[in-house]
Amino acid sequence: WSNSTGVWKANITNSSAGPGQRNGSHAFVNGNYTWNARCEDNTNSTNYAWGLNHTLAMELAKNITVNLSSPANNSNANATVVNFIYNVSAVSVSSVNCTVWGNFTGAWVANFTNTSLTPAQNIIANTTAAKINLSTGDYLWNTRCNSATDDSVFAWATFNWTFKRNSS
Repeated sequence: WSNSTGVWKANITNSSAGPGQRNGSHAFVNGNYTWNARCEDNTNSTNYAWGLNHTLAMELAKNITVNLSSPANNSNANATVVNFIYNVSAVSVSSVNCTVWGNFTGAWVANFTNTSLTPAQNIIANTTAAKINLSTGDYLWNTRCNSATDDSVFAWATFNWTFKRNSS
């Protein structure tokens, strides 16, 4: 039994349990919960006993995941202005700031940042926002996202991606 849904109710039932310790599992989100166990004789539900109530304080680890989408790794781009698309998801983080890094000017630097994003799919970072026109050449890029409220919670996409900017 627990109040994990906001209502005190049975969550796990084991009708074949004998004497001794029993294990069960339940998925929780951040919050404080009360739980208990009620055991009853399965031949007569009027014979039962409750254990002691226990309190569980659950705080999931904060986590951010970044995946690059476009331009695809080892791809060719024909346009001068390239859209950089990445996906960010998070656990226990409601708002993120994401910065696209690249060697677009010759050095590996932060190029532009989207702030206060809600972790979601297909976030587009257009180079026109940073006024970067790409010359013909080979480029390396990645994205770093961090919690908008805690810079120590951050992630990069797993690998840097490369693309070639062809002449138009």
